[in-house]
Amino acid sequence: GRIRYHLGSKTYVEEAIRKVKSLLEEAGRKIPYPTKCPMDKDLKPELDTSRFCNAGEHRLYMQLMGIFLWIVRLGRVDLGFPISSLSRFSALPRIGHLEHLEKVFGYLLKFPDKQIPVNARPFDPPEGAELFSKDREVMQRIYPEAYEEIDTSFPEPKGHPIQTTIWYDSNWAHDQVTRRSNTGLMAYVGGTLVKAYSKRQGAIAA
Repeated sequence: GRIRYHLGSKTYVEEAIRKVKSLLEEAGRKIPYPTKCPMDKDLKPELDTSRFCNAGEHRLYMQLMGIFLWIVRLGRVDLGFPISSLSRFSALPRIGHLEHLEKVFGYLLKFPDKQIPVNARPFDPPEGAELFSKDREVMQRIYPEAYEEIDTSFPEPKGHPIQTTIWYDSNWAHDQVTRRSNTGLMAYVGGTLVKAYSKRQGAIAA
């Protein structure tokens, strides 16, 4: 039950922080103050009407976005939503979008070493979460025709079973221009996060 291991990206993040500081200084931009939140929950970047970035600012935006996208891929899922939201404007960002991206960097300065604990215990559901099913037998009663083929060459399992849990949600019609939602998904094996993403939906449904 005790957590003994953590997965993190501290070494890369520390190098990324040095790189981003250098990029901002070269561009004559201020280093943002460390902040506890990477993005305001009510922010609507699609409604930003600030001027479009010039060539140098656009290049900086793309450089920062590339660094942050890789950090997300390395396990910093706390940056998944803000980076997904701001990456929509990579082709033609406004100066307001660049400022929001710099705020994400301020959050990284505040929390450079967030890690994912490796834990076999089941993940406790967040307050207000709705459980569809936590019982394999319930799923089999709902979908009796569904079954899982097990390769006969697989070895016999040992030890205690580990619960797999998938949490998902969407922020309905989040984008006020396209009315598309963002879908978030987090998959756990035991209490260990193994998959997470935040992605804008490709279509809207009536």
